[in-house]
Amino acid sequence: MTITRTPPTLTAREIEVMRLLAEGAREGEIGSRLLIRACTVKSYTRLVRQKLGTAGAAHSVDVCYELRLIALPAREPHEIELPPEQQQLIPLIARSLNGVQMAAETGRPLVDVRRDANALEEALEARSWAHLVTRARQYGLPTRSVDTDGQEAASSLALAKRT
Repeated sequence: MTITRTPPTLTAREIEVMRLLAEGAREGEIGSRLLIRACTVKSYTRLVRQKLGTAGAAHSVDVCYELRLIALPAREPHEIELPPEQQQLIPLIARSLNGVQMAAETGRPLVDVRRDANALEEALEARSWAHLVTRARQYGLPTRSVDTDGQEAASSLALAKRT
């Protein structure tokens, strides 16, 4: 039996803020482009996190892509080779985990996780973690953790619960 929940409704302005975050714009830049203050941009991102049940901007952007609230980015025409240590971090960044949380989840030293996260950001030419989610999707890299059965691992936004 599948129980589904109606996806949350975001306002046009909230969607626009998420789209600009996904493109790599910072709060001040978003404010300038939308003719609003940076603190108002922060309020919009906070509202989106509350509505989606997400932990941060990267997680919100990833969920917006999943729910098709913002358009999926165009694919890059070429592949990118990333070391497994960097690829492993993409789903964790997409959940808005911080360095300490990523180190705990991977069982790796914090200094190594930080080094690999910075190298990943540089390799994908990402301007922020939210933009890294977009860049990963452009290269066809998974932003969701998958368990050994190929099923998506549990996240804070459960749109469907299988029983």
